[in-house]
Amino acid sequence: MVRGAGSAGAAIQGWAGGDTLAHAGPGTALQVISRQGSWARVRTEGWAWVPEEEPASESTVPRPAPTELAAAPDRYRGSVVWWELQFLSLERAERIRTDFFENKPASGKETPRIS
Repeated sequence: MVRGAGSAGAAIQGWAGGDTLAHAGPGTALQVISRQGSWARVRTEGWAWVPEEEPASESTVPRPAPTELAAAPDRYRGSVVWWELQFLSLERAERIRTDFFENKPASGKETPRIS
């Protein structure tokens, strides 16, 4: 059976209730393979950008500090750079992230709502 993703689209997850792998846009054709209650195992076809060239090894990728990049942006234009980032947020997760629940951090402990 082939069904559309609906007017809001659908999150494609690795398993029922699992991590979001992709988002099927509104009307995307999804082939239903099996069902478990309201969950449907689906298949779709598409394309992903996967460059043929080998990625640079971690040791050859420049690791500029943000100040270095700001001081000489042309030096790094078009290059792959390595940054380690940490994201902190007091905002709500995007609607596509079905693996996050309001007032429930990753540890599962409830936190007070910040207004």
